[in-house]
Amino acid sequence: MKGFISFIIACVLACMSATFMLALIDGNHNWGGDFSQYITQAKAIIASTIPTQIANNTLMMSYSDFPYGPNVYPWGYPLLLVPVLAVFGENLAALKCVNVALFLLFIICFYCYVARRFSMGASTALTLAFVLNPMLLVFASSNILSDIAYMSASFIAVVVLQAFIITTEQARKLHTSAMTSNISKISLGGGDIKV
Repeated sequence: MKGFISFIIACVLACMSATFMLALIDGNHNWGGDFSQYITQAKAIIASTIPTQIANNTLMMSYSDFPYGPNVYPWGYPLLLVPVLAVFGENLAALKCVNVALFLLFIICFYCYVARRFSMGASTALTLAFVLNPMLLVFASSNILSDIAYMSASFIAVVVLQAFIITTEQARKLHTSAMTSNISKISLGGGDIKV
């Protein structure tokens, strides 16, 4: 029963965050970052033109005075964009919803994780630090970048490792280290987090 109540509270907190993020989404995007390459790779997956896309981007990078990025980014985030791109096309607002969904998944998982270790009030307060964080809300709802996906995946991976592989004490150390690293990189503007 406690697990069900925790899940309900986590969903309510995620809905709060979703309300803010959906209000912040627009059809524009800044022209920095790697979003165009993620979209191009997702389009290549849909069109089954992956070798052509890799060759084209490799050629473009070889003629650049400065290496603006790798020839190919990891394919995980473009794979997440594929269903949205297939249904909505190059609609930037729709593509931003991928990060919104991933951030909501993080909120739910985070609350459920801390609820097993702290009181309901403490768990809610800890989660609200993410739910109401203006920098995270704006970042998640304004960008088509892999940072939020990476944060969610790494948090879930650490929780799974803790549950199935390592002892509790080792897991606490690993979890604290991973969360500190991810939060500091995202909140302190540490740049793109590449996998």
